[in-house]
Amino acid sequence: MEKRVAHNSLFISFEGIDGCGKSTQLLKAARFFRDNGFEVVETKEPGGTMIGKHLRSLLLEEGAKIQRSEVLMFMLDRSEHVRQVIMPALKQGKIVLCDRFIDSTLAYQHDYSFEILDALNEFATGGLKPDLTLYFDVPLEVALHRRRQRSETDKIESRSNFYMETVLARYLKASIRDPQRIKIIPAQQSIDQVTKAMEAQLRGLIASGL
Repeated sequence: MEKRVAHNSLFISFEGIDGCGKSTQLLKAARFFRDNGFEVVETKEPGGTMIGKHLRSLLLEEGAKIQRSEVLMFMLDRSEHVRQVIMPALKQGKIVLCDRFIDSTLAYQHDYSFEILDALNEFATGGLKPDLTLYFDVPLEVALHRRRQRSETDKIESRSNFYMETVLARYLKASIRDPQRIKIIPAQQSIDQVTKAMEAQLRGLIASGL
């Protein structure tokens, strides 16, 4: 992978099932870093590029016909996302906050082993991994209750409860496998409590000099 130019760049991904609160916490993290004088880029997968917007529509609204196609479409989105958005921002010394990245693939594409998905992620990203991944852990019933408060859903998140329980199990496996990078944030508490737990992780990064 091509090395970053700026030593003070930072790449953080936000992970968890729909309803865990990760997107809300990403916005709060962006404000936290800006308040501390950092330049921030907020992005997401799928949909962080023009190609990604089209793929997002296909994946989340229409759904892929087979899971192999779904995996490869996510990888195409990720490859362009890294090239067009993430790496340029890191080279400029910015903080990149990404709503979903490689661990979403590990969790959601559970017809495939971690080993296969690791290889695909490595190829699509050129070896780029987040410096920190915040996994917002929430029981499925809590996430489902939160989602019922919203009117919209997508093809992937509307899959069966069994499917989603497997997603949660694979997120946990990924966290156990890479504890230095992936930090678990209990997310069934209030928004303010979750934010405090998240900011404790971010302050630790700043204290370490990024």
